[in-house]
Amino acid sequence: ELKSDGTFYKSSEKKLATAEEFEALRTYVILLAEKFGNEILQGNIKISPYEKSSSQPNCVYCEFSPICQIKTDERNNVRKLKSLKNPLKEIMDFIKNNSSLE
Repeated sequence: ELKSDGTFYKSSEKKLATAEEFEALRTYVILLAEKFGNEILQGNIKISPYEKSSSQPNCVYCEFSPICQIKTDERNNVRKLKSLKNPLKEIMDFIKNNSSLE
């Protein structure tokens, strides 16, 4: 949130990423895109959606459901998103363990 003078409120400052954190996020996204692209090229195109919680199924509102065509009996295979305790640490670990993709 910005003040009228263009500076950030103190409560917003702690939510901002540093230049190093932003670079880590950028690298993470690039590595994930490359990883998923390689998986697609290797033929991995199985239906494997995520959902945040079973009380709020994503497939109900998904604009790709006509393409995916996941069946009701396949809903048991929907992956659950895990909650990250320290997202930046997990991103840094992912980058460290997947730097060979660069």
